[in-house]
Amino acid sequence: MKKSKPSKRMATLGRNIVAIVVAFMMVFYQTPVTYALAQPGDNGGAAEQHARNLDFGVAVTDLAGPDQADTQQTYAYEDDAVKVTATPEVPGAIPDAAELSVTPITADSAQYNYKAYMDALNQNAGAEGAYTAENTLLYDVAFLVADESGKTVEVQPAEGAVNVNFEFKQNQLSEEMGAAKAEEVEVNHLPLVDTAKADTTYESTEIAAEDVIVDKIDGENLSAEGQNAIQVKTDSFSVYAFSYTVDFAYGDYAYSIAGESDIMLSELFGILNIDETVANVKNVTFSNSELVSVEQVEGDWNLTSLKPFTSEEMLTVEMVSGATYVINVTDAQNSGVIDFYESDGTTLDGSAIVDAK
Repeated sequence: MKKSKPSKRMATLGRNIVAIVVAFMMVFYQTPVTYALAQPGDNGGAAEQHARNLDFGVAVTDLAGPDQADTQQTYAYEDDAVKVTATPEVPGAIPDAAELSVTPITADSAQYNYKAYMDALNQNAGAEGAYTAENTLLYDVAFLVADESGKTVEVQPAEGAVNVNFEFKQNQLSEEMGAAKAEEVEVNHLPLVDTAKADTTYESTEIAAEDVIVDKIDGENLSAEGQNAIQVKTDSFSVYAFSYTVDFAYGDYAYSIAGESDIMLSELFGILNIDETVANVKNVTFSNSELVSVEQVEGDWNLTSLKPFTSEEMLTVEMVSGATYVINVTDAQNSGVIDFYESDGTTLDGSAIVDAK
């Protein structure tokens, strides 16, 4: 019996099937495939997903998603006392794996040198006791990551600034420090000199005031909302100090006292380099006794800041010689000028700025 030859139709069909299979294999092994990162808790996790992609010979072209590069990531921290959010102006300036850490620093903190930071503030103000636990809050704000060995280290933004919002949930600024508005609070950044810093700020305990840089944040880098919310723009992170003070300056001399605290007139004369003694003072009055009280105490005069104010006020010091010192006082938003007048109205030599914050 003769074997029949396959028809031309069957041969053509076979060739087409082979061509389809070959084309499919080429597409499967050569076309890049996009995989999304597995979220924490997903089967296998991101690292294993990436490994499986490589095992199959798949080219992974986008692990972050198409819009991630254009998204400005926000880092957040919150506890019972504060809520802090940090948004880099340059996406990717901070590693995605970084954790925003916010830690209060007090005299009882074991991992920080509280005294060094407070001493630095007072030395910078030129007055011991101007910054105290009653008028100043310290917070260590840091981005933490694990290095190649698994050790926790701090990282700074690779480029650009970061907008940081502080919300004090327990009304610490208004109730504990006595600030009527958050804009009356002074903010200082307190980084350490390079030679004094360890891998993290909390490990840097063997420091002194001289190792702390006092960098006041103001102008466009500082804003406030309501009584207990402050926004800071910064390009580095370490310890931040929030203070409510009354500041005095005379020529090259300056002094700060805590808001709602007091100072003796004799002490103020000496600090501001005013060549007078309280023994020659006849009378001292303040234009609004609800804002600053004046009380004669054992041959001296006690001045007590009672609450913030925005009006222009005057502290008048009358001397037994007949001369009168008229001190114009304003709050943090305006600068008051101390003018010295003779009893006939002649201005004496000297002027000073007195700011109430």
